[in-house]
Amino acid sequence: MRVLIVRGFPEKLNLSGYNVQETGLAAALRRKGIVCDIVFFGGKEPDHVQELADGTKIYWLHGINVVKNGIMPGVKRLAKAYNVIQVHEYDQLQSWLAYTFWKKPVVVYHGPYYDAFNRGYNAKCRVFDHSLLLFSSRAKRSVHCLAKSPLAAKFLQEKGFRHVLSVGVGFDASAMDTGVESSPVSDAMPDDKTNLFYVGKLEERRNIPFLLEVIKKVSEQREDLHATIVGTGDAAYVAKVQPAMRRLEERGVLTYIPKAQQRELAAAYRKADIFLFPTNYDIFGMVLLEAMYYGCVCISSENGGSTTLLHENNGIVIRDLDATSWTRRILDLVKDPQRMQRMKEAAAATVRDHFQWDALADQFIRTYEEAVGSRD
Repeated sequence: MRVLIVRGFPEKLNLSGYNVQETGLAAALRRKGIVCDIVFFGGKEPDHVQELADGTKIYWLHGINVVKNGIMPGVKRLAKAYNVIQVHEYDQLQSWLAYTFWKKPVVVYHGPYYDAFNRGYNAKCRVFDHSLLLFSSRAKRSVHCLAKSPLAAKFLQEKGFRHVLSVGVGFDASAMDTGVESSPVSDAMPDDKTNLFYVGKLEERRNIPFLLEVIKKVSEQREDLHATIVGTGDAAYVAKVQPAMRRLEERGVLTYIPKAQQRELAAAYRKADIFLFPTNYDIFGMVLLEAMYYGCVCISSENGGSTTLLHENNGIVIRDLDATSWTRRILDLVKDPQRMQRMKEAAAATVRDHFQWDALADQFIRTYEEAVGSRD
């Protein structure tokens, strides 16, 4: 079988960056005997091909940006050499053209879902659904969709897509397992306290004032807790939350580190005990995969990643963004070290056994086979 993954987002992707999902999946598929290549948006550059060490071909295709939708005229011709085309997001124009008009088996891999916080995306989907998607009634009955979370699966099903399976997202541990035993981040985390950890962008979506309020409340009740925050963001937003961070730093209960290299984070995750993720919205949240892989107990809001990864034995999902509730759940966990250790081990096993790309690739292959079979 030959599979072509088409990423239509109109941005030039940095392949040396961490966790390029397309290359992680393609490598896993090739290890299982599936020929898999990838199309990326090349912008104004002429079409050219890049071959990776595992044989995966990256086709950088010339394209145009139409309201944050990439259109690559050369992709349909290229697709003729493949049995299955995998596109990303049901509402991307390149995806819509493929699953609506191409006479090829097409699989949609989709992540976003409805959430009141995500107002811009909600508005875009309303326009798309009441215009272009009206031409896709037949496609919705036949196209196979893989969702990154149960929330994304429900989102597609409510739009009329019939063949939808929630599979999640894979983790490529090789990008972080560099053998570094310690780092400036891990060295800043105390050895004699329970370590709370957050890494990610400082922005409204991540609900940083709420995170700081929770840290404040738990530290007022226990002196043996310490929080570390790694990340930065828009200067205006960082300036907005810095006074609260400084007050916690002055009390000695918080260490703030604006930037860290990806290779430095593995040691920090290993030293952390609890990862806090009170995000307002997240398609998946790769930090949850990272934290769980290294044995952190994740306490998270309800989002794409938490509804996929966490259950009562390996983490905690708190649907209400209420600081008192979060404080109570954190303190209950800290008071029971044996329970916390069991959850740490279960979290690591969840990612190791079920959410690395080699494990997920089998589900992708089954869906490709179903898509081909339904067209025969």
